Amino acid sequence: MSRTMVGLAALLSICWISPSVAAPRATSLSSTQTTKKGKKARKNYINALLDKGAMGVSFGIRPPASIVYDGDNDHSFGTTVDMGLTGGAVYDKSFHDVLSYSVGAQYRMKGGGDADLKSKVEYKTIEVPAVLKARFPVNNKIMPYLQVGLFASVAFDTAAYYNGSKKKTEADKWSSIDYGMVFGLGSYFTLTKTIMASANLTYNYGLYNLISYDGWNTGETKGQIKDTDEMFSRGWLLNGAVHF
Repeated sequence: MSRTMVGLAALLSICWISPSVAAPRATSLSSTQTTKKGKKARKNYINALLDKGAMGVSFGIRPPASIVYDGDNDHSFGTTVDMGLTGGAVYDKSFHDVLSYSVGAQYRMKGGGDADLKSKVEYKTIEVPAVLKARFPVNNKIMPYLQVGLFASVAFDTAAYYNGSKKKTEADKWSSIDYGMVFGLGSYFTLTKTIMASANLTYNYGLYNLISYDGWNTGETKGQIKDTDEMFSRGWLLNGAVHF
């Protein structure tokens, strides 16, 4: 009888001690799983935003530059490019593991002229870009991409200056419609779980004839100014955005 009682007591002791020993392992396993899930979630912050669709506020600048551009069918009006500012809204959404699209609407300034002749044309436009992006994940915070697409714009204010004087009749000759192609590269950056930023450098190549001119009112030369003229849409644009 005493041996039976001792054996029973030993069995109860083992049952009592076992849960307290097993508990730390369960806790440790749970912590490991949580850590793994956390790491996985951090890697997907950018993709998670793009999967649901991310609205954004964009802003950018077009640096001033000197140009020399002339040809049989294209004629550059002047030799300087004005610095231009952009700003607007953008919407980015993925439709594939590495592909997404971006559409938006932005205010954009462009123009330029000839300082020696005191002649200049200024454009203020609403531009609508639509681009396709191919993404290349680097780590959980940076995701570079290449982009290609189209843009269309409508000018709501055009000003032309000749010999230092504003000429409304000359400004009315310029087309208010514009379209072309967009090429560029950039990257998304994680800021928080629900906010990311992006920065890109794009090159616009215009395809539309902005004006037919007749030797700048002298009758000496006939031709067309195309939007491949670097004053207007042929050129680089540095752009940034915050998405949420």
